[in-house]
Order: sequence, then C-alpha cells, then structure tokens
Amino acid sequence: MSMGAILTLRKQKIIYRTKTLKVGRGGYEIWKGKNITVRLDYVFTWLCPRKDEQCEVFYYKGILDISFNGKRRKVNIVAFGGS
Repeated sequence: MSMGAILTLRKQKIIYRTKTLKVGRGGYEIWKGKNITVRLDYVFTWLCPRKDEQCEVFYYKGILDISFNGKRRKVNIVAFGGS
C-alpha cells in the first residue's frame, strides 16, 4: 500500500502591483489530492538582480496550511525555488 499522495495544482496567484516581482510581495498556491488540500501563502524575501539574466532563483517565507482526512496543520516555512 502506497502512502504517497499525488497533488495537482488547482489555483495559483502572484500578487503584482507592477509587472515585476518584488521582495515583500508574494502570492499563494492551492494543491489538491485524494483526501488532502495544501495551501501555500508566501512572500518573496530575495529575488535575482534584474540585470542578472543567468539567475533563476528566489527565496521566500510562508505558511503551509495542510488539511488531510479532516485534520489540519499549519507550518511556517523558509524555502527557495526557481527553474
């Protein structure tokens, strides 16, 4: 029996005031699977310098809100992402 869950991105929003990302702004993502929903609310804490076209990394902090089989937990996170 597999304990892994397959999650599918259902909704994603990045909060912009301009067309560029900025430190201090962020967004959210909602992921769903069988009996599980995960919401990530995040704020960017570091972004690549605009002139550095080789850089594809960002750092963020946020809260993971996990609902699984009727139970709910929130977890503070510090993470990074990129392509």
